[in-house]
Amino acid sequence: MIKLILDSIFFLDGGAMMGIVPRVLWSKFHEPDERGRIRLASRVVLFEEKTSGRLWLIESGMGNGWDKKNMDIYGIEKVDGGVSGQLTSMGLSPEDVTDIILTHLHFDHSAGLVSYCDDGKPELTFPSAKIHVQEKQLRWALNPSIRDALSYRKKDIEFLTANGQINLLDGDCHLSDSVSVTCFFGHTDAMQG
Repeated sequence: MIKLILDSIFFLDGGAMMGIVPRVLWSKFHEPDERGRIRLASRVVLFEEKTSGRLWLIESGMGNGWDKKNMDIYGIEKVDGGVSGQLTSMGLSPEDVTDIILTHLHFDHSAGLVSYCDDGKPELTFPSAKIHVQEKQLRWALNPSIRDALSYRKKDIEFLTANGQINLLDGDCHLSDSVSVTCFFGHTDAMQG
C-alpha cells in the first residue's frame, strides 16, 4: 500500500520562495494573493513495508501547534483532519505508524510530529514511531542561521529529542531491507530522500 496524503494547504511569501526569479515571471505560474503569498501544499507519503509490516510516513505534515498569529501569517488550512484524521478514515491510527523519514526539519515537513492539547501541553503525535533524520540537519535545526531560523520549530525539535524518538543518521544508509535514504544538500543542509 502506498498513499499520498494532503495534510494542509498553506501560504508563503512568493518572493522568498522564488529567490532571484523576478515576480513578473513567477507570478504567471503561481498567482500571489493580496499579501504576495503563494499557495503551497504539505503532503505526506504513507506506505506499508510488505516484508516487515512496518508502517512508514515520509514527512509528518503541519500539525496543530499554531497560534492565531501564525495561522494568519501562513494561512494554514487542514485538509480532512490532516494526517491523523486521514489515517483514521483508512482504519489506521497515529499509534500504528512505526517509522517516519523526514527529508529535513523545516516546519512544513516536521511540525506534525508534535501535537498540542487544549492546555498547550505537547505530546507525541506518532508515539510508536522512530523518526529518521540526518544528524547534521538536526544540529542545523537547533542552531540555525538568522536566515533559516523561522523555517524551524525549535521547541518541537527539542521536545522530540528529549523523548528519544529520533534516530540520527550519518549520510546514506539502509533503514530496512527495502528502505534506504540518500543524503544530499538542497535548500538546507543534510536533506535526505
